[in-house]
Amino acid sequence: MGADKVISKSGDTASLVVIKKRIKIVFITLIIFFIIVFIRIFYIQIAYKEKIFEYSSFDYIFKERGTIFDRNGQIFAISNPTLSLYANPSKIDKHSINKIAGDLARTLNIDKKIIQQKLSKKSKFVWIKRNISEKEANTIKQLNYTAIGFRKEHNRYYPFSCRASHILGFVGMDNRGLEGIELLFDDLLKGDINLFTNNSNETTENESISDLYLTIDNVIQGIAEEELKKSIIKHNAKEGIVIVSDPYTGEILAMTVYPDFDPNNINKTSQEYLRNRAITDIFEAGSIMKIFSMSYAIERNLVNEEEKINCTGGISIAGHNILCTHNHGALNLEGILQKSCNVGIISIAKRFNERDYYNFLRNLGFGEPTGCMLPGEQNGILHKPDKWSLLTKTQIAIGYGISVTPIQLVIASNVIANGGILYKPRLIKKIVKRKNNELFYVSNPEVVRSVLSSTTAYRMSQLLRSVITIDGTGYEARVSGFTVSGKTGTAKMVIEGEYAEDRYIGSFVGWVPADDPVLTILVVIKDPAEVGYYGGVIAAPVFSNIARRTLNYMKVYSTQDALLISRMTKDISSKTDPALKVITETAINKSDTELRMPHLKGLSLREAIEVLSLYKVKIQVQGSGRVSGQIPEKGAIIKKGQTVIVQLGY
Repeated sequence: MGADKVISKSGDTASLVVIKKRIKIVFITLIIFFIIVFIRIFYIQIAYKEKIFEYSSFDYIFKERGTIFDRNGQIFAISNPTLSLYANPSKIDKHSINKIAGDLARTLNIDKKIIQQKLSKKSKFVWIKRNISEKEANTIKQLNYTAIGFRKEHNRYYPFSCRASHILGFVGMDNRGLEGIELLFDDLLKGDINLFTNNSNETTENESISDLYLTIDNVIQGIAEEELKKSIIKHNAKEGIVIVSDPYTGEILAMTVYPDFDPNNINKTSQEYLRNRAITDIFEAGSIMKIFSMSYAIERNLVNEEEKINCTGGISIAGHNILCTHNHGALNLEGILQKSCNVGIISIAKRFNERDYYNFLRNLGFGEPTGCMLPGEQNGILHKPDKWSLLTKTQIAIGYGISVTPIQLVIASNVIANGGILYKPRLIKKIVKRKNNELFYVSNPEVVRSVLSSTTAYRMSQLLRSVITIDGTGYEARVSGFTVSGKTGTAKMVIEGEYAEDRYIGSFVGWVPADDPVLTILVVIKDPAEVGYYGGVIAAPVFSNIARRTLNYMKVYSTQDALLISRMTKDISSKTDPALKVITETAINKSDTELRMPHLKGLSLREAIEVLSLYKVKIQVQGSGRVSGQIPEKGAIIKKGQTVIVQLGY
């Protein structure tokens, strides 16, 4: 036992000696390492003193960013070449500072003292002014100061000013994207940029950048912005939102928020106007949600076409009395939607299975981001059924107790319009690498899931056509010559967690033509102060105007016009109205080769075709309605076989 203890003690001592030696080695190694680092730093500071001082005085050089286009190649954002003025104070004699500062101050309209302070710095580089005008540059060049120079840069420019500003976003002082598409695709737009240089002649062109093509159509965007602004002003509303989408692809053709802002003058814009409320703001949509409640009921066979529900003006649920705008009496499914009857929808919603109804709403995209990719998109609020009260499912059925974003409403409405498919919303059409014009990315329709049977979707679209009739709440959304399906919505605003008694959100969502839609349009008007607040009063007319103008622009003909063109271009010359012949007789030159274009404005399409048939010209029709324009104009010389454009409108 004693021998074992001695051996153990001896072994412990040997181990301790080894550990101490290892600690000394590590310690010495660390000391040597820090000495080497210190010597290297000292060497760099001495050997490269001038370079370090020079670089530390430099600012960023704004190189070119990729161009952002609309779907048809219209430029939304571009980097324009510009000059910025700098000085090398180390080359300026202190006795010359006052004169140089004075000359520059007069030319640049800058306080002389500010320039004097810059020229007095112990530096080899200071900015005097960024992005100077051509006139300013030419004047300063004539001064011929050797210590004053110019650097080529690129300044971000938005040629349409406020157009699509909430989609595009803007760049900051460092030429980096801060909002919208500019932020989302900042790396691709910048490319492999070396922002830091001391070569005043270095090019600012950047071949590694990418150009972006949006799904947005500049013309449709402009139409949406104009009509929304007119409505906001007319109703003295706080703000408004419009989204236009292709229901069969999920492409966003227009997205506008008013008030908007000018990204060219971002410093003059209030922060509250920069937010893209189409994706960031949530609200209770009111009766628009009845679209999805009725869709669920039909899909799950919880209703039948023959039944009628009696509306007495109100209904009591879990001790709460929910009112209707009127005592509607007995209503079928169509009547419930047409009158936007709360009692009818709630009576049906009492049959809903809570868990299944919740899953249905989630499948429509509520309660989660749509994936539109724009920064700041919100989930909305859709609580799980285990948090629902006895009142919740009936509240949600009429648009309360659930908060949604405008973009969610649009893609959910697309499901009804396109036959039951949920598509992911898309804002990017394609991305092209600037170098070699290489196609980097092409966007294709992306199906998220099938939500409804085509039978249910088609039936809902039929039922919702009744909303746009003279007896419906959305009559003002009608578009002459086209069938429209849609739904109005009116909801109280929530202010600091409480419903405001006298502040409302009016909305309308619809698609056109109803049976084969090319457009889904959502209009939201918040907090109107004048001329009513119902969605059918303040939002439906905006839908109508946008739809009419956009269909005209897209050359989508009404059924009547399409049939008319088909019939009348075959053979109409034998049945020309004698009264219309009078119009042509004063304009037609008796020569077989030279004719004068007649005056067509104000005629119906039928009348215009009858007139032009006498001239034996080819006819191209744009839009719908009566003749509002013509190419060539009245009196212009035309020839037989020439194509004549007849522009229709209202």
